[in-house]
Amino acid sequence: MFIIIFFVTYIPLATMIGWLYYKRGVVPVDQTVAAKASPWIQDLAKAILLLVEGKNEEVIELMKKWAGK
Repeated sequence: MFIIIFFVTYIPLATMIGWLYYKRGVVPVDQTVAAKASPWIQDLAKAILLLVEGKNEEVIELMKKWAGK
């Protein structure tokens, strides 16, 4: 009986709390902060900017450390 009552209340409650957090913007903010702290994302953004500027050799050197070469 406990298990039935637990799941009947827990799943809708957890879904509502998750939806409210998402609507408040907590999830996207966490992802943005994580992306800014990630060296992979920083190097990838720098590589894209270098590609736009036409500095292909610098992009290759920058991304070699992630390719393991």
